[in-house]
Amino acid sequence: MENDVFNEIQLYDLAVNSRISIVSITCQNDRPDLTFSLFRLIADSNVNIGIILQQNVSDISNITFTVMDTALDKVLELIKNSNDYFVIQDIRVNKNAAMISLMGIGLMTNTSIVTRLYECMFRANIGIEMISTSEIKISLLINNKFVDKAINAIRDAFPL
Repeated sequence: MENDVFNEIQLYDLAVNSRISIVSITCQNDRPDLTFSLFRLIADSNVNIGIILQQNVSDISNITFTVMDTALDKVLELIKNSNDYFVIQDIRVNKNAAMISLMGIGLMTNTSIVTRLYECMFRANIGIEMISTSEIKISLLINNKFVDKAINAIRDAFPL
């Protein structure tokens, strides 16, 4: 049965970027313009944002996003200089991340793909720091020292 599911899904590529940083900001969220203002500030400085995860609970927001390593210092400087505006409680940074993206068609039609991806990372003893899914791409962020090991595990688990 599982092989039938994978026959319906077309996996066609694997992409890797080992120069990613993850920025996680916890701040008061008592204004509706908070996220817009943060990303406008970053965009106006010509910095591209990758994956974005946001969670709002009561009056606290956690906004986590990725940037290229080369843009990290610039982004942190922008955020710290705007601390009064954003009322930042905590900033955490991971400078040692890599993004591996599995691309194909029909990736969201069956949970077996994501389950198999988590399983192959578990079996390779690699922690997933962030994951983003769509119909055509699944991207996971891991510690960049495990890139080669993760690629081998993915290639063993998926017909590419």
